[in-house]
Amino acid sequence: MVGALSQGGVIGNEVFNAERKCLITDASTTVLKATRGKLAHVSIWAVGTTFTLDIYDDPVTSNNRVWQWVTADGKKDVDLNFPMANGIVAITGGTPGGITITFS
Repeated sequence: MVGALSQGGVIGNEVFNAERKCLITDASTTVLKATRGKLAHVSIWAVGTTFTLDIYDDPVTSNNRVWQWVTADGKKDVDLNFPMANGIVAITGGTPGGITITFS
């Protein structure tokens, strides 16, 4: 369902809550999106050992952290729906588990 909305004085199309997804199963820096968008949902389905996840509103560096998770937090399904002004980058570390991030 596409609707019209006003954003910054401009009429546009509604962006789906989660039209893209990314599966991460290693320690890495993953640029999900290099422009503004929405961080919709994070699902941690395998915790690994000492696995960490930091998500930033910045496509090129670790500035503006908006969400953090560590192995001790356990498995989680979290609806976030965060507007991201600059881009979305996920940085994982430690011994890998499994994460799915949905975004648009």
